[in-house]
Amino acid sequence: MVRGKGMERGGDEAAVEIVSVDADGDLNAVTERARRALVDGDGKKRVRLVGVGVAVGKTVAAAERVKKALKRLHQCTSYAPVEVKAEDGKKKSMATQICIELAN
Repeated sequence: MVRGKGMERGGDEAAVEIVSVDADGDLNAVTERARRALVDGDGKKRVRLVGVGVAVGKTVAAAERVKKALKRLHQCTSYAPVEVKAEDGKKKSMATQICIELAN
């Protein structure tokens, strides 16, 4: 479970496709999902890429790939420290969460 401050964006949340980026996930799949959401996303004009901890670098790389494929995108980036709990719920640690929102 991840909890953080400052990751909320204004506007209509139904018009945003949220793409979670994992450290183990495929960068090509993440990039393609974000690109498709912007191109033919059922009226969605924004995509939000979210990564925590070691996935921050992959999140930035995915955003850069989408921006290279689709010109004239606007980008808004925020990051914040978040509390990460272990699966057993007992151990807590701090990590960085990045949120990159791309919009037409």
